Amino acid sequence: MSRARRQSATSELARGVTATVSVTCLSDGRAHDVPDTELSQPSGYYSALCGHVVAAAPMVAPEGAPCPLCAEVWDLNHGRQRRRLHF
Repeated sequence: MSRARRQSATSELARGVTATVSVTCLSDGRAHDVPDTELSQPSGYYSALCGHVVAAAPMVAPEGAPCPLCAEVWDLNHGRQRRRLHF
């Protein structure tokens, strides 16, 4: 999938999001921005703003490097001001 096409698809997800939780993925080691409403699913797999399906690492594990695409998608839809929940 091209980057422009991926961004337009993920932009739709990001538009209604007001808060995200940083969740590190077991498969790529990055900390992705996951809409707080996604965390109500008990599966352990969540859709990040960038479109990546996150296999959640244990919450006691150190946070991975931030996903640059998640940050870019957020900024495109909400401006530079970010609201993230850190636990």
